[in-house]
Order: sequence, then C-alpha cells, then structure tokens
Amino acid sequence: MIASLKKELATQKSLASESKSLRAQLSTLTSDVTRLTSENKSLSTSLHEAQNEIKSLSTKLAATRSAASASVHSSDVKVPGSAVKRTAANAVSSEAVKEAQVMKLKEDLYSDLTGLILRGVKRLDGEDVYDCIQTGRNGSTSFQTLSFL
Repeated sequence: MIASLKKELATQKSLASESKSLRAQLSTLTSDVTRLTSENKSLSTSLHEAQNEIKSLSTKLAATRSAASASVHSSDVKVPGSAVKRTAANAVSSEAVKEAQVMKLKEDLYSDLTGLILRGVKRLDGEDVYDCIQTGRNGSTSFQTLSFL
C-alpha cells in the first residue's frame, strides 16, 4: 500500500509540474493573442484608410483623364467654314496644338504606367537636366538626372 501511495504521489508530482508548464504556456499564448488582436485591428484600420485613398486617387485620376480627353475632343469641334479664315499659319498652329495635345496624352500615359513624372527640363552647359518625381506604393522620390548630347 505504501508503494502504491508513493507511485501515486510521483504521478501527482509529474502532473503538477506539467500543469505549471501548461499554465505558463497558456499565459504566453494569451498575451500573444492579445497582441495579435491589437495588431489585427491596427492593420485593418490601415487597410481601410489605404482603400479610401485608392478610391480618392482613382476618382482624381478619372477626372483628370476625362478633362484631358475633353480638351482633346474640344479641339475637334467644327467651326463653320464662313467663320474661319483659311491661312497657312492657322493650319500650322492647329496642327501644333493637336500635336501638343497628343504629346501631353502620351506623357500622361507614360506617367501612369511607370510612376515617373517629368516636372521640368533645363539646358545647362550643353546638358539637359530633367527634374523628376518617381511615385510608387512606398511614397514618392524627387530627383534630377542629366542627359548628354
């Protein structure tokens, strides 16, 4: 009987130590769950803000594109022949306007596809200096680059 009680006592000691380790593990896991829950909430908030910003930027982009498209189409408006005096300078300026609009549309498309926006070009000492902004999901970077002829 003493031997069986000693055996039972040993079993109870091992179960008690196992219980302590499981409680410690439970405490660690509970703190991890709490931390992950708060991180999940903050990430959900960030995601919601990013989605709102995407919607806002998409709306602005669509408005800009429709304005650019409207400016291209407004140049195609027909004026009655009696109201327009046909001259060589008028035809040349009309072609130049159309060409400038096409170049602007190409530049806008390039900017949309690459995220590279050309803000200006200067000529310094036989070199072209381009003032650029590179945009992306991590923000934007402004830089200048040189081109040699």
